[in-house]
Amino acid sequence: MTRLLTLIATGLWVFPLCAFGGFALAVKLFEKSPQQGGNMDGMAIGLLGIVAGFVSGALGFGIAAFLAGRFVPSEKFLFLQIADGVILSAMAIAAIVYNIKTAPPAPLEYYGREVLLELELRAPTANLKGKSFNDVVSVSFRGGQGADVAHPENMRTEGEFTIYPVTIHLIRVNEWEIRVPLRDETNAAALFSLDLPLRPEKTTEWSGWVESKATEEYEKSKWINLRYRFHLKPRDWYKEGAGG
Repeated sequence: MTRLLTLIATGLWVFPLCAFGGFALAVKLFEKSPQQGGNMDGMAIGLLGIVAGFVSGALGFGIAAFLAGRFVPSEKFLFLQIADGVILSAMAIAAIVYNIKTAPPAPLEYYGREVLLELELRAPTANLKGKSFNDVVSVSFRGGQGADVAHPENMRTEGEFTIYPVTIHLIRVNEWEIRVPLRDETNAAALFSLDLPLRPEKTTEWSGWVESKATEEYEKSKWINLRYRFHLKPRDWYKEGAGG
């Protein structure tokens, strides 16, 4: 019985290694296969990779258990058991650490408050070339989950600039980043980083006008600026209850 359990333990740590290798190989082959003509969508490739990974893992499990039982003498099984224990423990610890680091943050929950990120985009009116601001750009919250609601009805001019308000109804926040793509053939986009704590404790004041940042993927915008504030807005039922 001990011998059988040792062989199963050996197969258990070989299984995920072979499964991952089979999945990665299948995805790489079918993404680049000229016979596919680029028509195979991501879901189909992913499902094929899962099947290939499972088959590879099962084969690896069986082969590892067979080889261990065939070539490791009984008097050496203690060393195999120690190796199995160390490797399985290391894999379990690595999986726990990975899950902790990649776990999504908890939703932003403030009792009786609606969690809003209020934005105002600013651009020289001349750069809009006679178009409405909301026809020139769109806005999305890149750092987590949230629903963006534009307010073109509240658009205004201040001197040579046009101001375009947008509200993000926040759900989760990983980082405070706003993406502003242009609605044109260039597909260019500006990326703004906001200086806010991950979970603000209260409504903040409006920031100053900030510029977008330059990264490997994004160029710095030469004409769009943005300002922002985090706003905890009391819900109607909460206001009524507090007032009563």
